Amino acid sequence: MAAMEASINSFDAGYMQQFKNLPEKYVKGMLNGIVMFEIAVTRLDGKYKISQGKSDADKNSVMESLLESKDSTIHRLGEIMREEYS
Repeated sequence: MAAMEASINSFDAGYMQQFKNLPEKYVKGMLNGIVMFEIAVTRLDGKYKISQGKSDADKNSVMESLLESKDSTIHRLGEIMREEYS
């Protein structure tokens, strides 16, 4: 039960109150169907997709908005879009 509560707090804290109000029998039954496991990550491959499937007008609008940001991370994303779509 503690592992489940830790998981809820980590990934969906807003659900904790609802979880605590569930009947104990129901929770125990559900927990019997949940298997927790740990995986050692040996490789991580990443891919980014920026506004895939959007019109050129939509892409340009998003890019311009991002480029106007004073937040360096958001601004950099706009630069990446400009590099990708120019």
